[in-house]
Formats: sequence, C-alpha cells, structure tokens
Amino acid sequence: MRLKTLILALLFGSGILIAAPAAQRQGALLPDDIGRRLAEQETRAQGVMETIRNLERIATEVLLFRRIANDEERAKIDAILSDMDLRGDTYRTQLQNINTLISEIRSGNCAGDCLAKIGNLQSQITSLNNQVQSFVAENRDFAAAFKKRIAVARRAAIATRRTDEMLSVASRAAQKTGNAGQAFAGLRRAFELQEDAKAALVDKHFEKSLKLTLRARDLIGEAVKEALDSADMASVKEQARRFYDNTNRMIDLAAARINAADNPRAARLLESARKEQSLAKTAYDEGKPYVALRHAQAARKIVTGIAQSAVRGRNADNRAERLSQKLDEATSIVEGSGNPQAQIVLDKATEHLNAAKDLLAAGAMNRAAAELDIAAKLGARAVDMAQGDSGGSLGNLDRQIATTGMIVQKAGAVAATDELKSRVEKARDLVRQAQAQKADASACLKLLDKATDIAFDVIAHSPAADAAKPAAE
Repeated sequence: MRLKTLILALLFGSGILIAAPAAQRQGALLPDDIGRRLAEQETRAQGVMETIRNLERIATEVLLFRRIANDEERAKIDAILSDMDLRGDTYRTQLQNINTLISEIRSGNCAGDCLAKIGNLQSQITSLNNQVQSFVAENRDFAAAFKKRIAVARRAAIATRRTDEMLSVASRAAQKTGNAGQAFAGLRRAFELQEDAKAALVDKHFEKSLKLTLRARDLIGEAVKEALDSADMASVKEQARRFYDNTNRMIDLAAARINAADNPRAARLLESARKEQSLAKTAYDEGKPYVALRHAQAARKIVTGIAQSAVRGRNADNRAERLSQKLDEATSIVEGSGNPQAQIVLDKATEHLNAAKDLLAAGAMNRAAAELDIAAKLGARAVDMAQGDSGGSLGNLDRQIATTGMIVQKAGAVAATDELKSRVEKARDLVRQAQAQKADASACLKLLDKATDIAFDVIAHSPAADAAKPAAE
C-alpha cells in the first residue's frame, strides 16, 4: 500500500476522527467522571492523528525531493518511503485497537472496570503518540536538510545564468580595449570553470556548481577589470553620489524631528546612519563607488526604519489612549454591577495597559501591541461579565473557543523556533481542554484565557516581530 493511500485510510477509516461529539453519540450513559476521562483520551487521540497528518506532509515533500536527488540520494529516499509504509501499517493497527477500546468504554461494556480500561487506553495512546512523534521528528530533520539543498540548488541555477550573462558582457567589453588578448586569456579560464559548474549542476552537485560559477565570476572581474571600469564606473559613481546626497537630506530631516532626551534610541540609530554615511564618503573619495553605495544604502535603511518607527509609535500611542478611555468606561460599568469576578478581569486589563504604556515609552512597539491586544480582550470580557453575560452560554463559549483558536493559529503561523512552536502546541492543548470542559463554563474560560495569553506572547516574540525591533524599539 502506498503511503498516501495508507494515511487517508488512517484519517478516515478511524472512528476517532469521524466520530460525532460526545453529546450526540449513541450508547450507554456513562458516569460523569468516566465520561470526562474518556473525552480527554479521545482528545489526545485526535492529537495523535494531527501528528500523523504531519507525517503525510513530510512524505509528500520527500517525494518531491526525488526530482533533485542524485542516484545515491534517491536510494535513501526510497528506503525512507518504504519505512514510512511499514510504520504506517503498525500505526494503523494500534489506532484500530484504540478505537475498539473507546467503543467498548462508550457502550458501557467495561466488564465492571471502566476506569481500568481508560487507564489502558491512556497507556496505548501515550505509547502510540511517542512512536509517531519520534518518527515524524526524525523524518522532519531529513526534510529540512533537503529543503536547504533545494535552496542551494536554486542559488546555483540562478548564479550560473548570471555568470553566463557576465561572460557575454565581459567579452564585448574586452574587445573594446587595447589589451584584449590578455583579457581573453583570463576569460577562457573563466569559461572553463563555468562549463564545469554547469556539468556539476546537471549531476546535482549543487554546492560544487555554486563554488565553481562564483570562482568563474571572480576571474571575469580580474580579466576585464580595466574594460569594465571604463564602461561602468562613471554611472556607478554618479549613482553612489546621488544616493549619498539624498540620504544626507533624509538624515537632516529626521534629526530636526528627533529629541534625543525623549527618544534616545532614535538618536543612537541616527548616529549609526551618520557613521555609515561617513564610511560611504571615504570609500567614494578613494575611488570605490560600489563600497560607497553599499554604505549609503545601509544608512538609508536605518533612516527609513526611524521614520517607520515614528509612525508606528504614533499609531500605538493613539490606540493606548483610546483603550484607556474604554477601560475608564468599563470601570463605571463594573463598579455599578458589583461583580467581583468582573473586577478581577478588569484589573488584569489595566495591568496589561500599563505594561503597554511602559513598553511604548521604551520604544518596544511590537511587544506593546501584544499587551494592548490582551488589555482590549480582557476589558471587553469584564464588561460582558458585569452586564450579566459571564460567557457561560454554550453559544458564547463556542464563539470564545473559535476566536481563541484563530489567535492560536496566527501564533502558529509566525512561530519559527522550537521553543515558540512548543508554546503554541501548549496553547492548542489548552483550547482542546476548554472544548472538552464546556460543561464547566468557568474552567473553560480560564483555559481559553491561558491559551490567549500564550498565543499573544508568542506573536510578540516571534522572529517576524524581532525583525522590526531595530527600528521599532
């Protein structure tokens, strides 16, 4: 059985994933404690199936990798796919056993000891989960290595095309000089290296191909330096000069708007931009326009970041002010209701708002935005509780669960490190627990609050947020 067919059989042939919610199932009515424990184990079993879905995605990636693999690597890939097939058969058998045991417990056919069977069920799910997690992690590493190889392959392909273009330009430039014979000797060697690079690319030795084509490019520069300088240097010098002058004007405008005492970080960044401009001028005076342009571009990037940070700061300040007014209004509603739980939630909202203001003062815009998100959510929750809706109706709980699920999903999309991914998985588990405990509205909402806090914290500390910190904080 091929892997994709096997995985589909696992996903749709198992009653674990296609079973209806507990309240809709036919069968004997179970005591509350046993029903709750069974629901927890069914949720864990669903988590195992989510992991198996990851295995299916990895298998699809591995199949794609065969296109760029050499003969030795293809043999290894085929062995991995065969191993996946065998493991899949084992996992299917274990899932069938788990499903059978769940059905027995749900029907009340426990031979007088349902708790013991639930303990056995828990052990089986834990064992299967550990096996699948380990196997997925092992093959995820293999897939990650090949993704890196794909990136190198793309770089090598693009680099060889670019070197071909450079060889053509260099040949025409060399013909215009008086020392074409000397230039062509170097170009001939560059051409040989380029042909070797193309051969390595065809043989799927991508790193070797990349090194050879870059070496050929170096020889091109050495062979026709004089010709290329005469043809291109004037335009590059003019471009560097204009970029330098325009960046200086941007620095002057930014300096006029920045108060070093109020915004020391922006002042330090502005000083870094000036240093880059100084390096650009030195390189330009020494006849190195390419180096000058690179330093001027670095300075421009810093100044642009300062401007963007100022805009984000103003927007965040305005949002904090509006939220402060809303929490003042919420205070009147909560105090008038006399609801102590609503007051606790409102106090938490105020704490997060104050934390956001401190972060804004420090220039940490991304972390401040996350704190404002939490404060707004808690403030709205406090008002709902004060006005008589504690969130305990089934319809409202479903909406809360769905909303929290979307926030956690967003956190999962931006989490790139193992630590952040682990925290997202913890938030997902809290949402699953909340889904299983809708009968206890208070416990359900507490779990959702924890999941939301974790998700917002992951978003605030994600690499996407960190990438903006030099300009934003």
